[in-house]
Amino acid sequence: MALTFLGCALAPQPAAATTGPVGKCGDMAGKGGDTLRIAIGKAGTNDTVDLSSLPVTCSTITLTGGQIPIAVSNLTIQTPIDRPVTVDAAHAGRVFDHTGSGLLNVFGLVLANGSAGVGDSTGGCVRSSGSVLLQYATVTGCEAAVGGGVIASNLSLIHSTISGCSIHYEVGGSTAGAAAWAWGSTLLSYATITDNYSQLSGAGLYSVGSITVNRSSISGNTANFSTGYFKDGPTPGFLGRCTALNTVAGIATITASTIDGNLAADPGTLPGSLRSAVCAGAVTIDSSTFSRNSGYAITVRSSASLRNTTISGNDAGLLFFSMSSLNVFSSTFAFNASSLRLLPASGCSIWIESTIMADNSIPISFCSQNTNIQNLVGSPAEAGLTPLAWRGGPTKTHGLMIGSPAINAGSNPATQSFDQRGTGYARFVASAPDIGAYERQADDDELFYGGFD
Repeated sequence: MALTFLGCALAPQPAAATTGPVGKCGDMAGKGGDTLRIAIGKAGTNDTVDLSSLPVTCSTITLTGGQIPIAVSNLTIQTPIDRPVTVDAAHAGRVFDHTGSGLLNVFGLVLANGSAGVGDSTGGCVRSSGSVLLQYATVTGCEAAVGGGVIASNLSLIHSTISGCSIHYEVGGSTAGAAAWAWGSTLLSYATITDNYSQLSGAGLYSVGSITVNRSSISGNTANFSTGYFKDGPTPGFLGRCTALNTVAGIATITASTIDGNLAADPGTLPGSLRSAVCAGAVTIDSSTFSRNSGYAITVRSSASLRNTTISGNDAGLLFFSMSSLNVFSSTFAFNASSLRLLPASGCSIWIESTIMADNSIPISFCSQNTNIQNLVGSPAEAGLTPLAWRGGPTKTHGLMIGSPAINAGSNPATQSFDQRGTGYARFVASAPDIGAYERQADDDELFYGGFD
């Protein structure tokens, strides 16, 4: 019966959000409280399903009834950080299938061994019609044709990991995003994307919209075969394998992060094929490291801005198609098969300042117009970089040896307080900032930076 006040009907009030406890470790109904499946089934939108009441002996919930459906729009599923609980789909289906249009928030859980079925093969562990937020969570061992770990409209990973997920090819279908696929935007903050595998292209993240990466690591992802599809290539049908992340036509903003060791099979003689760790419409990169990736470190369709960034040991540096503008400040290109390869658009503009080009097999190539180069450190035989290793902070970095031409030769155009590693590692130590993502500190230890850490 509708409520009225002074003869006017009152709008029904939404039910207050509640928290439903999970008390039973198994997947089927029985004594001992609600299972995770039952608690989710009882939940309304904006509710929280809490696993902190599980017995202390319960570290894994193995799903025996198939994927858990989530029909409500917004739902939080949480467990204490110091008591992670694994929800194991045992390769019999997904973990969660969220058909709501709102936000699925997963906090502290490990979602494992999900498998999307043939013909319905999207989102190996999590499929969402809305957005997914993973906080202090792990997605691992999941498999699908698209979005091996997760598929969602928008995706955010905060202090979370996607690892060991894979995508396979289905005849007549497409395949991309072994770690995850997002129809909208993707955010990584203090996140790790590692050891994911694709039979074709897209071993890491695929996002139709923009990708923002902050203090995160994307490493060791592998694309195996030679028929990947990079939608925004220069000609229709352009082939390529983007092993770390692909923003399609979007913008990739990468800050204080490391993208390393992402591999792709040799493209052979396929026309127009390429390998690249990052594929994007445009990129803005600050205080980040690209190291030991197959093919190009970065492939960009239009414009790029790089500041205090180190690109070293890749098969190649940067590749630009129809490039309109390139701005590089205080960055290092070293030990790559090539530095820059440009296929410029009419009216292109290049500005390179306080940058090292060292030991690259193929010299840099510029567009023939509007090129401004200032304080290019003169192709030293050695850039003075130490091996990629943990040197403080949440990501690996290349250190600087004594005598490196990068020391006190750079600038700080983004006015960063710290180098890539973050708090405790000042960006400006001596007479000038160092070139690249790493700032040599006054107390640097030579044995530590020799790679023996």
